[in-house]
Amino acid sequence: ACDEDQNTAVQRFFTARDMFELFRAVVPVLRDEAIRIDPSVAFLVYTDCLYLSHKLSTLAMAFVGKIPLADSCVWYVCTQTPK
Repeated sequence: ACDEDQNTAVQRFFTARDMFELFRAVVPVLRDEAIRIDPSVAFLVYTDCLYLSHKLSTLAMAFVGKIPLADSCVWYVCTQTPK
């Protein structure tokens, strides 16, 4: 995404963000019963979410200066959609 034009890089960033948001919203619903019944499933979902949150929180630092948004608004949590 870094070698493409600015609009494409920004769109790819928001697409990746939306994929993680979808994971966060869907997995607990799909695995609701298994999470309540089996502690190992609950722990697996928890560690998956913890891993993804760590990756997302450090992702912007890897692209500072390469993707326009990484310089300002995406350091930790991005809640705005592109205009």
